[in-house]
Amino acid sequence: MVHCRIKRISDKDYCERRILAFPIFEQWPAFGYARSRLANDETPLNLAEYYALMQVRFGRSGGLYDDWKGIFSFPFEVELLKDGCCHQYILNIVNWRSTVELRFCKTFTDDVRCDPQVYRRTIETEFSEQEMQFVDGFLYGSLLAFRKRCDYSQVPDFVRKIEMKSVILGYTGGRFFEHFYEDNDEFWRAATSEPHLAPTAIRNEKWPDALERDWFVVRSLQ
Repeated sequence: MVHCRIKRISDKDYCERRILAFPIFEQWPAFGYARSRLANDETPLNLAEYYALMQVRFGRSGGLYDDWKGIFSFPFEVELLKDGCCHQYILNIVNWRSTVELRFCKTFTDDVRCDPQVYRRTIETEFSEQEMQFVDGFLYGSLLAFRKRCDYSQVPDFVRKIEMKSVILGYTGGRFFEHFYEDNDEFWRAATSEPHLAPTAIRNEKWPDALERDWFVVRSLQ
């Protein structure tokens, strides 16, 4: 039996752990994999909805992302209990362009010689690619379920932009939206005229306290 759990951590905590961790090659498009497992009648989450539900569930986004290519990052610590051993990982869930990436890193002790900048493949006997995909799908599925019972009265109006993709997205008037612009000038005209994109407006958004403050358990991977 394999058990996995994740817990939200601060950017500072993540960066301290990242010094003693090596990144795992991403073998699949996270958003694509999770969406491929949707029921036929299930509407997928758009990026604005994913962002809002993650913020309500796990707290406000951190800053560990490229703000030209994305709008959020949610760092976690990961514990995997397998064959009587507890394996430690860290995970950063990041918006990159118009999708979401789950970036796993394997932590190691300071007496182990390992380059934290060199990507490595999954340790299949410890935390396999299939098991990482399961975590992705389980988390996405839990957000789909949470969507049906989320108190949207607590979600503030917000607007964000992804400059690299010329996208403006958000939640206003009780509706999520995504606007894709083919003309860059049109994109910037829309962005500069949007009051919710002002830095002070973003800082003043009133988001509720995170619902998941302790370990979030991913049901058995086997």
